[in-house]
Amino acid sequence: MKRHFLKVGLLGSLAVLFLSGCGASKSQTAASGSSEQSSTSTSALAKCSIDTSNKSNLGVRMKVYEDGTSGVRNDLIRVKFTKFPTEFTNASDGLQLWTRTVDNAGNFGPWHKVSFLVERYTTAGLQRAPYTYSDLSWAQMQQLGSYFGVAASSASEFLNSVVLIAQLPDVNMSKAMTAVAYMAGSSAEVTALIPQFAANPRVYAKDHPQALLDIHPLAYLWNNNYSDAQYAYEANQFCF
Repeated sequence: MKRHFLKVGLLGSLAVLFLSGCGASKSQTAASGSSEQSSTSTSALAKCSIDTSNKSNLGVRMKVYEDGTSGVRNDLIRVKFTKFPTEFTNASDGLQLWTRTVDNAGNFGPWHKVSFLVERYTTAGLQRAPYTYSDLSWAQMQQLGSYFGVAASSASEFLNSVVLIAQLPDVNMSKAMTAVAYMAGSSAEVTALIPQFAANPRVYAKDHPQALLDIHPLAYLWNNNYSDAQYAYEANQFCF
């Protein structure tokens, strides 16, 4: 069985994959399916996750996508940036989402681009950008700031106001997100597991490669011997 990784790439103005137009892109199909519950059916699942890198300039959290009709949507995931590089200032600097496979031995496959929506939640209800993106530039973030009526003096300020909804292409595989920023010869990256997954790292380790266990957000609590419910409670602290 293969598993998927999701990569978030922040590409500079010379990147070949960047689309400098309006930013709207073809929607990629994302079929619904069962969420990852491969560890055990009785283990409590983490509905939220966070990267474990503790980088000073880049950070992400993730949360399952739920709606009133279907409950948890396994083809979508909420992505929230908690930190973002201040160097992201060129109009054509861009944000991209990607998937990647990894097998049971931890071997990585090729990257595949993923499309995403941009949403903002207020007391008045949900606001959604009119396009599906596969690339989102700083110039487009500024335009969306005006569309949503939020401050966007920096990419960090804008992203703090919105949530990205990633459209996952294969819902039957373990997933992780890697955020990579490329700016003027420097780069930063963070990685986080995409929920849902077994909150108990000991349970998760039973049928997942070390490459995924290494980024389990509660792996540092391995020796605490919490109950599954306690681990799930800890994972809920990552929600937003």
